[in-house]
Amino acid sequence: MKEHTKEAAELYGLPITLRVPAELKRKLSDEAAALGVSLAQHGAGILAGAHQASESVSNQLDLTLRENRDLNQRLAALEKQTAWQEGDAGSVLQTLRRNFAVLAEAHGKGEAVTQDALKARGFDFNFNTHIAWLDGAQYFCVFGLGYRLEGKQVTIQEFKPLRP
Repeated sequence: MKEHTKEAAELYGLPITLRVPAELKRKLSDEAAALGVSLAQHGAGILAGAHQASESVSNQLDLTLRENRDLNQRLAALEKQTAWQEGDAGSVLQTLRRNFAVLAEAHGKGEAVTQDALKARGFDFNFNTHIAWLDGAQYFCVFGLGYRLEGKQVTIQEFKPLRP
C-alpha cells in the first residue's frame, strides 16, 4: 500500500491545501467551469503556470546577473585602460621626451641597440607618437625618431623633424 501511495505521489503530485478568499474562489470556479475542468484542476494549472513563469524569470535573472558581471568586468578594464591612457598629461609628455632622448642618444652614437639596453636607459615601449613605414618596415615613432623591432634588436631611423 505504501508503494502504491508513493507511485501516486510521483504521478499526481502531493495534495496541498490553500485558503482562498470567497470572492476569488467564485471567480476561479467560474473560470474552471468555463474551461470544463474542476476547481482543483484549474488551481493546479494556475500553480503550474506560476511555477513555469517563476522558472523563466529565475533563468532571465541569472542571465541578467551574468551579463551584469561581464559588463562590470569590461567597465573595470576600460576604466583602468582610460586611466592609463589619460594619465597625468605631464607624465605622458615626460615619458615621450625621455623616450626621444634615449633614441636620439643611441642614434647619435650609431650603435646597435637591444630592447633590453633601451629599457635599461628608461625607454618605455608603450609610449609612441605615431607609426611610419619605410622600405616596407613599420617604425614606431617618438616625435622625429622611429624604432623597428627585429627580434631583440632595435633599428633606429630619423624621420622628418618633429622634435619636442
